[in-house]
Amino acid sequence: MHVHPAMNRRRLARRPGTKVAPAAAFGWLMLLAGCTSPAALSVPGPLTPPQRFTLQLSTAQTTLAAGATVHVTVTVARDPGFTGGVALSLDGAPTGLTATITPVAGAPDTSDVAISALASLVPLTYHVSIDGAAGIETERVSFLATVTEAAAFDVRGRVVDLFREPVAGALVTIAGVTATAAADGRFSLPDVARPYDAVVTLPGIDEVHEFVGLERANPVLPLLDQQATVPDGASVAAR
Repeated sequence: MHVHPAMNRRRLARRPGTKVAPAAAFGWLMLLAGCTSPAALSVPGPLTPPQRFTLQLSTAQTTLAAGATVHVTVTVARDPGFTGGVALSLDGAPTGLTATITPVAGAPDTSDVAISALASLVPLTYHVSIDGAAGIETERVSFLATVTEAAAFDVRGRVVDLFREPVAGALVTIAGVTATAAADGRFSLPDVARPYDAVVTLPGIDEVHEFVGLERANPVLPLLDQQATVPDGASVAAR
């Protein structure tokens, strides 16, 4: 039977006032109704601000003589909202170069750093840093510490004879101060400035050995052998 198009359209037309929800849309609504909870829709609380800060030094380079101490100042510059403590320490320093860090009274976040060099520390420029730590946050500020020859140091040397044997009882005079060599030929004199002259005499022997222009803190002074190599290239005279 031939069906007229107009008749087919009337059979498929919806009755007035009825609504049909698509199946896919209905499924999504059911899924949301079953899975959504008040906790999932809650607004997260405020985030904890990071503990941020920077370090500032009063100088980028300092110079000190071996055996001396210098002072620099380190300041903690804080980000807004950060009030935690910051631990400071010296890093990268060689053995013999130390730092004592002391908070400055009445100056929040400011510390005095006393940098000390042993008299035996090799004169050199050292790359070191002050490190700061606050929880997991760390910061670093680097600087140069130049160590020069000690202005005054202890001379610990030896007096030897022609055969390089120790000369016990030898008298060594430097800058008007005299020391007596021990059984192993060793002597010690404090607070000597470079360069220096050493005069060596032997009790009961009319002979004087004079070493001029010495630099070393541990010279070997050869007696009775004027052809020997003199420490530091200094001149030597016997009379």
